Amino acid sequence: MINILLFLCCSAWVSVCAVLTRRWGQHALTTFIVLQALLANWMVLKQITLFGLNTTPSDPFVIGGTLALTIVQDQYGLKAARDALFLAWAALLFFCVIAIIQIAYIPSPSDTADPAYHAILSVTPRLLIASAGTYFLSERLNLFLYQYIRTKLPNRATGARWFAIVVSQAFDTVCFSIFGLYGIVHPLVGMILMSYAIKLICCFCIVPLTQFLLHNLPNREKNL
Repeated sequence: MINILLFLCCSAWVSVCAVLTRRWGQHALTTFIVLQALLANWMVLKQITLFGLNTTPSDPFVIGGTLALTIVQDQYGLKAARDALFLAWAALLFFCVIAIIQIAYIPSPSDTADPAYHAILSVTPRLLIASAGTYFLSERLNLFLYQYIRTKLPNRATGARWFAIVVSQAFDTVCFSIFGLYGIVHPLVGMILMSYAIKLICCFCIVPLTQFLLHNLPNREKNL
């Protein structure tokens, strides 16, 4: 029960911060998106039990970053959203390279933290490449679908967000499982279904709250 409460609190906090960050403009939102990408790929190593399923606590950051991209796209255009996505992807690559360098250092005899850093940072190159690659492709798909639906149905922002996130995260889950976990996790299909189910739960927590806050909290930029 405590894990469910913590998961809901984390989802709500990510949603609130996404909307509050919007009030400080495009650069603040872009920074938030980069931070969500880094947290999602770092926290994916932690394992928890949620709704009776073994999963990770990283999904609120995945959904939060995806949602923030659509907010950037709404307010600043598709190019701004693509630029934010590219910066997040570049930050992931930077983090991966730095992590590899840091764990390659020979620790001093008095270094008691080295085993912990190795446990956190020594992710195989296959997982790093799969994570960064699927993140970039799934978010590009998210932006494309959101733009397409908004063009066809300009008054359906909420529905466009739902559809774009649900489809892009299905793509992300399947691709990462195949390229990053095939041969490691068994059964793979069960893992895909379990991971996607948790992402859908996370969507139901974050998207409605974010839409409510977007409609009820004024944009600080417009008031300046």
